[in-house]
Amino acid sequence: MNTLQNSANTVPCCIIEVKAEQKQKLRLYDMGFYTGSIVIPLYECWGGGTKVYEVKQTLIALRQQDAENICVREVDGICSKKVVKS
Repeated sequence: MNTLQNSANTVPCCIIEVKAEQKQKLRLYDMGFYTGSIVIPLYECWGGGTKVYEVKQTLIALRQQDAENICVREVDGICSKKVVKS
């Protein structure tokens, strides 16, 4: 499964699951990283370890370990909260 960390830059993604401890999950939810949100990975910060994402019309930098806990799929239309497993 793709994570936000390994998604291609500038390709919109839909969050399908956030895997983190409760405290960290709430922090991510507060920033807009929750199931059904559209996120656009923009670029990796100089020195690595951090990437910048656009979520809810806001630019947010996430550490690699946080982005690895967010499962996504590329958006090819409307993002649905319903996930179909094949």
